[in-house]
Amino acid sequence: MSAEIVAFPARLARPASGQPPGHAAPHLEDSGQDRLRRALTTLNAASSAQHQAVGQWRQALSDLQASLHRLESRLLRTRDMLDQLQANVGDLHDRARGLERWATQAERQGHPGSA
Repeated sequence: MSAEIVAFPARLARPASGQPPGHAAPHLEDSGQDRLRRALTTLNAASSAQHQAVGQWRQALSDLQASLHRLESRLLRTRDMLDQLQANVGDLHDRARGLERWATQAERQGHPGSA
């Protein structure tokens, strides 16, 4: 991105001896043009830096979004595994209760092998 330098009208200098009224002194015109060029150069540099910063910010947001999607996927898989683990533990708990009831009944009935 660049800017076109547009010349400002020359300043009207106070008439100096030997100079007709309405003519600008060359050093005043150059000084104004130089200041304008420096200001536009600084503005271009700032605009370029801002453009780069916005690009980097957008990339960081994109990276963050991708990271959050990966995290969400991992959390969903972990939740699915925990749900499956809960179901397995529930099944084992039910089996253990069944074996406990069987052992209690066997003990009451005096079955061989139940000590």
